Amino acid sequence: MVRLCLSLAVAVWLTAAGVQAQGTSKDTVRALIVELYDRGNVAIVDTQFAADFIRHPGDTDAAAFKIAILALRAAMPDLHSEVEWLIQQDDLVAARLWLRGTFTGEYIAPDALPIPPTNQPIELAANVIYRFDEARLLAEEWDGFDNLRFYSQLGLIAVPGAPAPMMQYPAVVDVGMSAQNRQVIEQYFTAYNQGNWAVVDNSFKTDFVSHSPFGMLDRTSMVADLTRLRGALPDMSASVEALITEGNWTAALYTLRGTFTNSFVAGETITTPPTGQPLNLLIVTFYRFDEQGLVAEAFELYDSLNFMTQLGLLSLVALPTATPPGS
Repeated sequence: MVRLCLSLAVAVWLTAAGVQAQGTSKDTVRALIVELYDRGNVAIVDTQFAADFIRHPGDTDAAAFKIAILALRAAMPDLHSEVEWLIQQDDLVAARLWLRGTFTGEYIAPDALPIPPTNQPIELAANVIYRFDEARLLAEEWDGFDNLRFYSQLGLIAVPGAPAPMMQYPAVVDVGMSAQNRQVIEQYFTAYNQGNWAVVDNSFKTDFVSHSPFGMLDRTSMVADLTRLRGALPDMSASVEALITEGNWTAALYTLRGTFTNSFVAGETITTPPTGQPLNLLIVTFYRFDEQGLVAEAFELYDSLNFMTQLGLLSLVALPTATPPGS
């Protein structure tokens, strides 16, 4: 795992005046994460973020971002971060981020009732993509984060299943196949939008594993899950906003859209009638390739709470509005 260390000679240091030293955008992301989450230094937003900074989903601005950081720090004064994985391509950086702390203070989200502390440990994973502008200021951010898991750890709702996994092979290994790996994911999403799952047999390892908010799936189970979802949302499509490839990793930022017009069948006994509701869901997935250019593993994160509420499968009447804490 990658350890955050501000004393690394290659790191970009953010001075008191907010001046960037020379370094990569990866270095900037590492330093920003530590300053924001470990130290609660939201003042750097004013100097390191673009004036028109926007955060997705929700399309919130820098002021709302500061509030989200301060709310987390107030609820978990011992909050600390870890970057498990980083890749960069052009002006985009993709990160696998963990936030850990103890829920000892009230969690107060905007326009919501305070959530009393439980003194329980909190562990949150986020798949985050950052875009820098020409001035090397942080201009845009997309968060793959599961609010259902967040609420569960806050003690508000029970969620079955295992927590998000740590990456077993987070290192970036370059065997000269980055361009081919990127093409594999491009072809996968083309087939995805056609409902042509044969591409999985051709491009994914037989022992492939997918990690998602609803658990771990093998290759066969993932295809079955996607087939059931397309059956319920026959107009389902994935709009890919960005692909970031470095070495044996490719990160995909995409929005899943569709309409819940048919019954959703889960297993042999569970059938959920259609609601006619639309789905618009931001997803960030990291794909790991083996040395032969086959997809070996996927780490997918999205807001499963948002997924279920958009489709009318869950009501938020008793829950406050959450702000994803990905940086």
